[in-house]
Amino acid sequence: MATTVGARDSATEPSSATAAPVPPPTKGSPLKTLNLSVSPAEPAKYQHAVAPDGYEGSIPWGLLAAAAKVESDLWVSDEMQVLLEGDDGPMAFVPLMPQFHALVASTVGVSPEEYVKCITHVKRNTALRVAMGELTQGAYFKYNHARQGDLTVGSTAPDVPLVHLKEPPASCAEQAKSATSLLKFLPKDGRPLVVMAGSYT
Repeated sequence: MATTVGARDSATEPSSATAAPVPPPTKGSPLKTLNLSVSPAEPAKYQHAVAPDGYEGSIPWGLLAAAAKVESDLWVSDEMQVLLEGDDGPMAFVPLMPQFHALVASTVGVSPEEYVKCITHVKRNTALRVAMGELTQGAYFKYNHARQGDLTVGSTAPDVPLVHLKEPPASCAEQAKSATSLLKFLPKDGRPLVVMAGSYT
């Protein structure tokens, strides 16, 4: 019996990208230069957006939303996923964040420092982050993750190996042997299987 992915609010698909200049690395940053395509910001689309209670940023809420949508689209773009899945892993992208923020900030004409301060204020406040996600329909802000994925309503749920946390295996090889199939827990009476997963570090 296959289980399917349930319906949820869909995030806006990234628009077709157009080339944009990328700021050069700043002093102290790696020699590698971030090279991403970016869609133009659409500040007019959010110009009448009213800032929710608790927002204290210096950038108008609507203008920040336009930049946030650009950032969201970049995070879930194919180009970004290639960077995040490279041989060096996601942490290799951390030194490039100043260039990334400069690129996003440039689409709405604000300084990278001002953008980072305002958007960090939003990301650290659950109510503001939810409001931003609902306004822009951006996957990164709406669901607070970077990977868009390709599951749609009706897709067959992928199997996931489960490991008992009370008795963790001593090695990866033992883990692979002792893992239990998620699909083993599919109910037999036709009810859907609901899985809630997360992590913290």
